[in-house]
Amino acid sequence: MDNNNIDKTQEQDKEKSFITEKIKPKTRRKVKKVLEVCGFALLAAVIIGFVSRIVFVLSEDPVNKILGVEEKIPDQPIPNQIRSEVRLSMPDDEGRISPSIAGIPSPSPEPEKVPTQEADLTPSPSPSPSEPAEQQGNDEEKQEKDEEKQEEKEEKAESGEEKTVVPVTHTPEITEDETTEKNEQESEENDPMKEYSGIVGGLKDLYASVSESVVTIRAFSSGVNWLDENIETHVDGTGVVLGENGVELLVMTSNSKTETADRLEVILPDGFNVEGSVFLSDPVLDIAIVAVNLDKITTKEKSELRSICIGDSSTISVGDSIMAAGMPDGYSGSMAYGFVSAVDRKCYVQDGVVDVFATGLPYHSTSDAVIVNMSGEMVGIISHYAENNEDDKITTCVAINSIRDILIGLLNGKSPIRPGIRAEDMPGDVLASMGLENGIYVNEVVTSSPAEAAGLKKGDVIIEMDGTPINSVRDMMEYLISGTDRALISTKYYRGSLREEPFNTVGIEFITD
Repeated sequence: MDNNNIDKTQEQDKEKSFITEKIKPKTRRKVKKVLEVCGFALLAAVIIGFVSRIVFVLSEDPVNKILGVEEKIPDQPIPNQIRSEVRLSMPDDEGRISPSIAGIPSPSPEPEKVPTQEADLTPSPSPSPSEPAEQQGNDEEKQEKDEEKQEEKEEKAESGEEKTVVPVTHTPEITEDETTEKNEQESEENDPMKEYSGIVGGLKDLYASVSESVVTIRAFSSGVNWLDENIETHVDGTGVVLGENGVELLVMTSNSKTETADRLEVILPDGFNVEGSVFLSDPVLDIAIVAVNLDKITTKEKSELRSICIGDSSTISVGDSIMAAGMPDGYSGSMAYGFVSAVDRKCYVQDGVVDVFATGLPYHSTSDAVIVNMSGEMVGIISHYAENNEDDKITTCVAINSIRDILIGLLNGKSPIRPGIRAEDMPGDVLASMGLENGIYVNEVVTSSPAEAAGLKKGDVIIEMDGTPINSVRDMMEYLISGTDRALISTKYYRGSLREEPFNTVGIEFITD
């Protein structure tokens, strides 16, 4: 038994020594060769890439000259000085993109024809002072004879010698065929289907007019899919042409769809694509202004674009017909028709308040559209931040009058200042119980905002800003809009917890570029 164990041990030792002396060295040599080959290949690739780059750089200009390829000059930043002031298009304006920009000229209106009265074919000539005296005498004799004949006729008529002839008019008989044709014409005029077709045709014409001002904003974002591959995704939004500043076409769209985008494309009504960029934005109201260099738009495209006409949203009432253009159902280039179902609603937002109205338009969580009245004037935009409750499924719109001044500021490069205050109006009896005549209640102070840095807190009552009484949240909003260049606002407030000195004043400081 012991001898067998010894033999097995010796055999195992021989196998180990064989593996150690023969197999392991071979494996090491193979690994070493593989590493050497990989290293050589990597070094060769680096050298070839470096040499190729040098050859490409040296040969680029000669090759471009041979092929006739022009060198692309990078876009130069456009100084602000050459931008002209932008204003919103009103009902009396034509709204076409600036006449100073090359485009198809509009045909001049034809002069109106002045209707003329029909003249007698044989007008009686008035006697001229140069006529001979003899001719005038003959005329007088002729007139006397006519008068004598007229007197004789009158005498005969009185004596019954002359009978007066009364002309008899014959009414043409109406045949049965003519009666049937007349009834058919009347029935066609009163045909309800014909009236319906006329209404539908009118809506189509209205949409065709509005669509000249509506574009699609496509926001692209880069990412990685589940295979770890680089991909580019996009989301579409409605864009509304508001005007141009002589350098860029300015389009309003949703800030939530553009703020994280890597690049933007503007798709014009006829499908023409052009690159755009965010000019200015207001995240609070979910508004972004996208700028498109006018040099990148063809003359034909410019001639077919029109700045949308801004209406007066204060005139709309319950039951008014409206149209939504853009993406009312979540699809680009769609249209919806409905009516106003509720007005005179408020939505308190950061540093202000906006008027909203509800509609009978079908609700879609991804809807994004401009609202126009039956004259084609923009009276609002669909907004989801103004919804009271998403479960209500009511399409809510922000009235254009509430954001008109902010839009004008953004179009001209001025962002509204944002202290970071969410407030609401206070009833008069509540103010009186505090011993106040005016003020607004602070519901929230946004974290890391200028208002928080100044020391304002929830529960404070803002009374004045720079000595201007604040009677409502709208007063505060209008004051902030009127001074976009302010660096400091002295704010007087009331804090009930400070019993000894409830009235205090702080300075809300803004960081300006």
